[in-house]
Amino acid sequence: MIRKIQNSIDKMNYWLTETGCGGLDMVYVSEGKRDWMIWPRVGFRGVWDTAAPSIIMSEAGCKVTNLSGNVWSIKDGVEMLSANPKVHKEIINLMK
Repeated sequence: MIRKIQNSIDKMNYWLTETGCGGLDMVYVSEGKRDWMIWPRVGFRGVWDTAAPSIIMSEAGCKVTNLSGNVWSIKDGVEMLSANPKVHKEIINLMK
């Protein structure tokens, strides 16, 4: 799913961040160095990896949601999509 979204978004010249370090990915999106990031439920991740960064990204102007497009909350666990508002809706539509 992520590759499908990435291929579609790449054609629109938006930058995915995928460094392998979630904290760094979140910083890049917050700073505007990248346009979006997605965290699916894979591997060993805990809500502690996303709770504080979600606030930082929101305060920086990013749209932070679960993978259904609803505002992310701690109840969503680690599944998260964060993007600049311009591209967020496009990504959500691609996931449907």
